[in-house]
Amino acid sequence: MDRSPVLLKTIVNWNWVRLHLDDIIWPALWQHIQIAVISVALAVAISLPLGVLVSRYRALYPPVMFFTGLLYTIPSLALFAVLITVPGIGLGIVYSSPVKNITGG
Repeated sequence: MDRSPVLLKTIVNWNWVRLHLDDIIWPALWQHIQIAVISVALAVAISLPLGVLVSRYRALYPPVMFFTGLLYTIPSLALFAVLITVPGIGLGIVYSSPVKNITGG
């Protein structure tokens, strides 16, 4: 008797995974690891000396914090641009609501 979860069988096509492990999955995984390590190393190489510099020269604190705050908002702005395309958030009015349909109203 097979005891693996039914949901896992329907979501993952294990035959496809087995067939594409060497030509697609491993290279993509290796590329992901490289990109992650490079980005973290670059972030540490910039932030550590900048943090030491700001701790020694307090006058640099406000402009550095302003600039890093601006950098911090960029992913949020990109997310807003994605959410505008979701119906009901930024384009038009939603005329039907799932809650209304569930409650029978």
